[in-house]
Amino acid sequence: MLGSDIPISDVHEDEFNRLAFAESLAKALTDANISNGGFVAAITGSWGAGKSTTINFVLHYVRQIAVRKAYETLYSRTPPTELEFDEIHREFLRYKPRLDDLENNNFNSYKRPHKAIKAELEEYSIPEKMIDPVFDYMMSLHHEQKNRDISIINFSPWALRNRSEVTTSLLHEIGNSIKKSFDQKTQKKFTSYFDQFCQIASATGYDFGLGKVLGKISRFIFSSQERGLIDLKKELSNLLISSNNSEKRIVVVIDDLDRLTPEEVSELIGALKGVANLPRVFYLLSYDREELGKILSKSVYGDTDNSGHKFLEKIIQYSKELPTPSNEQLSNFFERRLLAILEDKNVPSDPDRLSTSWLYAIQIYLHTPRDAVRLLNNFAVSFSSIHEITEHNDLLLITTLETFEPNVYSELKKYIFKINRLTVGEDAQDSLVSSVERANNKGAVEQALALLMPDLKAASKYITQKPPKSFRDRALVFSAENARENYFNLDPDISPIPSEILKTISPDTPPNGTFVKAVEHITKGGALPEKCRALLQTIATQFFGNDLPLTIEWAIELKETSEFLMKNSAGRTSALLSNSEDLVKQSFENGLAKLQREEQFQILQKIINISIDISFACDLVRSLCGDLRSEGYTGSSNLSSSQGTTLRELLHKKIKLLQKNGMLIKQISFRHVMWFWWGTNSTNELNPFLLENLKSDEHAGIILESLIGKSFTSNGTFDLVRPDTLEMLGGSNIFIEASKRLEKSQSEQQRALALRFSQAVKYGKENPY
Repeated sequence: MLGSDIPISDVHEDEFNRLAFAESLAKALTDANISNGGFVAAITGSWGAGKSTTINFVLHYVRQIAVRKAYETLYSRTPPTELEFDEIHREFLRYKPRLDDLENNNFNSYKRPHKAIKAELEEYSIPEKMIDPVFDYMMSLHHEQKNRDISIINFSPWALRNRSEVTTSLLHEIGNSIKKSFDQKTQKKFTSYFDQFCQIASATGYDFGLGKVLGKISRFIFSSQERGLIDLKKELSNLLISSNNSEKRIVVVIDDLDRLTPEEVSELIGALKGVANLPRVFYLLSYDREELGKILSKSVYGDTDNSGHKFLEKIIQYSKELPTPSNEQLSNFFERRLLAILEDKNVPSDPDRLSTSWLYAIQIYLHTPRDAVRLLNNFAVSFSSIHEITEHNDLLLITTLETFEPNVYSELKKYIFKINRLTVGEDAQDSLVSSVERANNKGAVEQALALLMPDLKAASKYITQKPPKSFRDRALVFSAENARENYFNLDPDISPIPSEILKTISPDTPPNGTFVKAVEHITKGGALPEKCRALLQTIATQFFGNDLPLTIEWAIELKETSEFLMKNSAGRTSALLSNSEDLVKQSFENGLAKLQREEQFQILQKIINISIDISFACDLVRSLCGDLRSEGYTGSSNLSSSQGTTLRELLHKKIKLLQKNGMLIKQISFRHVMWFWWGTNSTNELNPFLLENLKSDEHAGIILESLIGKSFTSNGTFDLVRPDTLEMLGGSNIFIEASKRLEKSQSEQQRALALRFSQAVKYGKENPY
């Protein structure tokens, strides 16, 4: 059971008492007078402290404030208290999936009779006393959405494809919001302003970074084009200021500002104080103050002192440091998730041992929720594979050292291996002691080693408190001589997956090819140790088998993993994962199921559009959207029929293009393409294609292999070709004739395939069901 570092959106899941902080900031944001000029506020905190989650909470309360105002407008009465509103919102969330489903099908549920809506609310287990409040909330929310005063832009400059166009992209986003919220005159003026800016940027290569802007201001040197831009900005600002609705505003959220390069930070900050500094635009930034200060010191002043902090004070008008989680909050957060991992494998916890490990070692390394999630994820992967041969508290301590003290872990591994081989000497002990002296936190390492190895000379010098007897009396504890190597069973000395690859695989981090590399290492040379098979299954299924949604980066990674397995599966079924392609597809479908319908549709569209080879896309769409044959199935997803049709049509267009270019038969897995084509289109198109390509020995081999399935019985696994399948695809004779022709081929591989096909046809006739 792996945890996600994805920011939380639901305020009811807050575990660190950030709601009061977020609500007060939301009130400041909505109350701030920005009608005459822009405003820049910031939430600061260390990496992993929860800044992104807090921003989500702030935006939630911004919307709640707007809904409360809509409530007053609609019902001309005082709305429920803020606490009551939160409770109503919690009940509304039960019904929201139904509301989203109706809207995704272009059905305006708000036009239905109110009695019908309230009756439906009751069906969703909403208590009777809450039905009217939830209904009022729902109608207020709808009113706010139709008459929205606050537009929210989530601007992520670090995610831009071309990060050299930060300012242009920011202005483009602001322009989109102005089109939705302001009158046509303001819209036209912004369009002129934006066009003028783009002309200057593209024609002159004008640098809008802080260095150039400050330099020009100090020398009062502006071209005529730049002066025109300044004049346009004044006119646009006046129009925004004079807007009839004083409540109108645009909130631009820029998270993780410290993830940018010095050049990008320079350009973005320059834009906030220059071309993008507009009335009614409120910027909410988040960053690590120390890290951003260093970046600005370098980009603005060209040095590494603390001058960046002074510059930030001039830019940021309102700044709040995120409250640090208390030790008790982090402890509860960590323990809940750890117990869930143990319960998933029916392993009972040991509170005394856990509290000792936590007190003397683990807690010292956990400063933020991200630290806890990182440790728990590393532990979950190891625990899933070796929980039966290790003691979980000791494994947690070992994982703590591996995660936060990699040098100590490395020396400990060497040392323990020498002990087990009865060759331990002073050199090994000295090496371990030396690594402890260089540790990030010497005291925590000393305590961890004392708990892990109370009887060993190299560890005994660190004992400051005698560990409980239970630490030494269990057969699987780390200090038991026959159990030590078990704790390193997933180490690269044993596993073909290098640790540098394993450490980069995380469900909430873009994989960037690391998952494919792990699969490549596991399948290298045809060898697949059982423990590596279990590890890959853990990585592939637990990321998306629980509550983790699929990201587009992971969707692409799984596609490429499936393609790798397709390419390398021929003749290596015993060496590869059992049903490896299905395992990857299962991961994809599990993660997809955690997304809203429209998000699912967009990811599938993206996969189809970027696919040069459509094998994986065909298999996926057929599984998710089903067949169109009368005896077919509807698929496993909750996509609408129109979305399913769109995806099928998109694939059919690709099929026709590939057919035209002669590349269709050369897809990595023609089997997937053929079954998709057969299941969702008339065989009038497929059959002539097969008939034509069966004339070529090379293409005939591809087609015949695609027809061979598997029959799993108590006596073993057998190749199978069903006679009715051959009849459906143009008659068995054309395939049998092609097979007989290949039996005479000069290629040994072709002859072997022909024999295999003939035997599979025979087995299919003898076993029709």
